[in-house]
Amino acid sequence: MTRRNWNRFAVLFIGISLNTLCYANVKDGFYAGAGIGGSFDRFKLTTQSPVTGFTIYSPPQNESTFMGDVFLGYGGTSMHGFYLGAELGTYFPQRTGTVKNRPGVTLSQTRFTNIMRIRDYLTADLLPGYRFNQQWLVRARLGAAYANSKFRQLATASSSQTDNQEKIVGGRIGAGIDFAYTNQLSIGIDYFHTQYREMSTVSAHPFNTRFRQKVSSNFVGVSASYTFAEKFSK
Repeated sequence: MTRRNWNRFAVLFIGISLNTLCYANVKDGFYAGAGIGGSFDRFKLTTQSPVTGFTIYSPPQNESTFMGDVFLGYGGTSMHGFYLGAELGTYFPQRTGTVKNRPGVTLSQTRFTNIMRIRDYLTADLLPGYRFNQQWLVRARLGAAYANSKFRQLATASSSQTDNQEKIVGGRIGAGIDFAYTNQLSIGIDYFHTQYREMSTVSAHPFNTRFRQKVSSNFVGVSASYTFAEKFSK
């Protein structure tokens, strides 16, 4: 091989190597992962008599729960470092808030216990962000949670137990950062806030009572992800 050909080969090799260094990144292509964290939830309960309009606003219940999650995603980075990904996930277990010794709206001398639960069955997010280099990715999170919401009022001497559950949707917004150990393995830190749609329950017997529960959540966690295939941006 002549010196000129060697020079051309060297330039080509350096160019390919630099392109790979800059754009062969974790979360470019298909990836999967799992995480753990804490969910800090706020449960609000409003109890009303539709007949008289008398309403009781119970003090908000602030609860924290140790959570796990798994997720699948796909993403890509432009040659200018801008990143866009999409992610599906699920979180477990369910979270619970309990209101104890709530006075009745019809018979105030009777005390009730109300239990509210929620679990995110499916989450879907867009992840716009910016990749500073091969190791660091900063991203926002915009999405929705499809959740199972439950309500229970325990039985008393004068009333039977009341149960209700609905599938509700919540909006999610947050931010996160990823650090890559290799081109395929990374760890991340995430924060997001979820605001869920209000759920309504009506108990007709023996007292005509309407319950409205509202849940919001703040989540902070860490995760590990594995990228199945590297994506090379040109």
